[in-house]
Amino acid sequence: MFSRKKTGKNSVAISDKRPTETDLTSLIDKLQKNADKVEKNIIETEQNLNRDIKKINEGKQPLYQEDTNKRILNSLELLNSLDEDAAQASRLKHPQAEMIEKE
Repeated sequence: MFSRKKTGKNSVAISDKRPTETDLTSLIDKLQKNADKVEKNIIETEQNLNRDIKKINEGKQPLYQEDTNKRILNSLELLNSLDEDAAQASRLKHPQAEMIEKE
């Protein structure tokens, strides 16, 4: 948080390294984009699963199994990233950090 800068031979200046408004804004933008991607993956996965169930009930092979697996894996990666970013928002003292971590 604080770093020392040598200003002369025997003097030291202390600078305060606080997160900038831009840091918080970009972090929140990233959180929102990743959350939107997860939501989209969930919706599309559900649709694909319903289509595959229909195919299976018709005695045909499922068509979307590979795509569904990819979307689930992608969502898991995004959720891990969201968890890390929520913790970062808390460390940066975002005013809504508690709400972000709960959701």
